[in-house]
Amino acid sequence: MRSIKTKLIVSFSVVILALTISVGAISIMNGVQSLKEEAQRSMLHRKTQMLQALHALSEITRQNAAGTQQAAAAMQQQVATASELAAISDSMTRLVKGLKAITAGFITE
Repeated sequence: MRSIKTKLIVSFSVVILALTISVGAISIMNGVQSLKEEAQRSMLHRKTQMLQALHALSEITRQNAAGTQQAAAAMQQQVATASELAAISDSMTRLVKGLKAITAGFITE
C-alpha cells in the first residue's frame, strides 16, 4: 500500500513540477512577447522619426533648388542690364563725339 501512495505522491509531485515549469515557460514567453512588442514600437517610432527627417531634408533641398533658380534668374537679369548699360554708354559716347564735331565749328578760341 505504501508503495502505491509513494508512487502517487511522486506522480503528483511530477505533475506539479511540470505545471510549475509550464507556468514559468508561459511567463517567459509572455516576457519575450512583451519585449518583441516593445521593440516593434521602438522601431516604428524610429522609422517615423527617420521619415520625418527625410521629409525635412527633402523640403530643404526643394527650397535650396528654388533659391538657386531665383539666384540664377537674378544673375541673368543683371547680365542683361549690364549689357543694356554698355550699349547705352556706347551710344552716348557716339552722340557726344557727334555733338563735339557739330559744335566744333561754333567754338572760337
